[in-house]
Amino acid sequence: FDGGDINDTRSHITKNEYMAGQLGIPYTIDENKLIRAFEGGADLLFYFVNRFGVSLGASYLTGKSENQLVITEPGPPTADYTITFDPAVSAVPVTLGLFFTPPMGRRFNLLAEAGGGWTFARLAIDQAFIGSLGSMQFNAEGEAGGPCIFARLGLEVAIARNFFFFVEALGRYGKISGFEGSFEVFHNDTIFDSGSGRFYTFDRDVSGHLVRFIDFAPEPPSGSSISNMSETQIDFSGVSARGGFRIRF
Repeated sequence: FDGGDINDTRSHITKNEYMAGQLGIPYTIDENKLIRAFEGGADLLFYFVNRFGVSLGASYLTGKSENQLVITEPGPPTADYTITFDPAVSAVPVTLGLFFTPPMGRRFNLLAEAGGGWTFARLAIDQAFIGSLGSMQFNAEGEAGGPCIFARLGLEVAIARNFFFFVEALGRYGKISGFEGSFEVFHNDTIFDSGSGRFYTFDRDVSGHLVRFIDFAPEPPSGSSISNMSETQIDFSGVSARGGFRIRF
């Protein structure tokens, strides 16, 4: 899937990579965009007339990426300073659709369906700063919801009477913002601070260079160094390849 704002930046990793490059400090970086997820679900198909009907479905989608920047701090003695940025998303789309199942032979049926619904989504971001003097960890998560639309095309084959195996491709469109929840800050594994707020995305001027940030705060970030601020948006639009079984009663 697309991912949206979480694929546009690595926040403090992006900032510190730029600063280390400007100062000539050695570093290594491992970045991974969140573009793949696992999905599972179930649908109830109600036939109005032969081959036509309405579906009621729910699915669960989840994905995570891990990103790490290791900066070699100048010595003596030298030491590594590690920054991590690990976003995770999950979503539960609840959908209503219209479907059509024309026959493709004695054992095969085509399945075509389109519809819409509502997606219940969750965003969590874990960040850590680990150095020679200890560690700081920032964990935040929020929930939001929004509309979605989908379409799918598949093929099912009869294995036994009223029992089918199917494969299908499903395309979805849905962008969600307004993730609201809570955060916790740990210093050397001891809780240091906590509170509630929302996820925000914005540009920050870092020594004359604009760096894209995702931050969790009680209020929208402000200041002369901040621009293009908005609530963080996750784009769940994408394509799924799915397989499974259908039972007709």
